Amino acid sequence: EINNPLNIISGYAELTLKRCESNGQTHLPPEILHALRIIREESFRCKQIIEKLLSLTRMGGGRREPIDVGRVTGEVVAMLRAVEQYQGRDVRLTVSDGPAPVVPANEAELKQVVLNLVLNALEAVSSGNGRVRVDVRHAGDAVTVAVEDNGRGMTAEILDRVFEPFFTDRRGGTEPGTGLGLSITHAIVEAHGGRIRAESDGPGRGSRFIVELPVASASGFAHADTVTA
Repeated sequence: EINNPLNIISGYAELTLKRCESNGQTHLPPEILHALRIIREESFRCKQIIEKLLSLTRMGGGRREPIDVGRVTGEVVAMLRAVEQYQGRDVRLTVSDGPAPVVPANEAELKQVVLNLVLNALEAVSSGNGRVRVDVRHAGDAVTVAVEDNGRGMTAEILDRVFEPFFTDRRGGTEPGTGLGLSITHAIVEAHGGRIRAESDGPGRGSRFIVELPVASASGFAHADTVTA
């Protein structure tokens, strides 16, 4: 229901701007055009927040199958390396030797977890000397994904609240965050029977996020193939 009026607001703002630009109508004061652009951008941002909130209620509802975590992580890292905004940051991925890091998972949700964590690390570091390390390994009955950066780090207070919905600490970010990315990540990991924790040695000393996902047996895969409504 909230999306309906937002669609109307953003739609009319977009339509008005397009008409002004296509017809060369310059009689509108610059401050009015600026206000229209803000209305359009902020209504789009509200829609994104609503979509993220809705995604929190959908966790664990997709089909699960054996997924190679190393492959999925590699695809996400390769995609982000190509983004111009993050050029100049040193992003490296290590997939440990040994058994393939395969877990029963919904691939789209697993990609969202990796994407959120690596984006969070990239936002925390600066261009030029920013370093992000991503490590995937199969250890015992779990696959771990660790994302570490040399960015601004976190205080004990932030560590306590980092997975809370709407909590955000974007002092070094390029744009304000919604505070939902890590909450969604936490929800996805828990829906997959896993655990996630955040670590930091303090402000200015970087951060680490460690995800542990259980490795299921063949019978576990069969159970994971079911679809929940």
